[in-house]
Amino acid sequence: MSRAQVSTTETAGTPAPTTTAAAQLRAEFWSLPDDALVDRPTAGAAFYLEAVTMEKLAIKGGGPVYMRINRRALYRKRDVLRWAAETGRTVENTAQLACHAQAASSKVPA
Repeated sequence: MSRAQVSTTETAGTPAPTTTAAAQLRAEFWSLPDDALVDRPTAGAAFYLEAVTMEKLAIKGGGPVYMRINRRALYRKRDVLRWAAETGRTVENTAQLACHAQAASSKVPA
């Protein structure tokens, strides 16, 4: 597949994907080469996020690097994978999640 390959999913004004549609977007994302370009719904679905969440991350910061082509936001698959590796956390059980949440809440000033 070429570098110019772009996911064909529409982005603007589309509702959140159904479970089946999200599964198809995830399958599409994981089948593409690392240098492929994907749209917001496809990039988000790979990590169980909606396109609107990806859009908020793009506006507020903290999301993966993306490019604008006309009015369309496109993400390179490798950038989405790098972002997930940098921002995600690895846990072995749910008790560790509770410890992370408790530590985060204790750092918030009252």
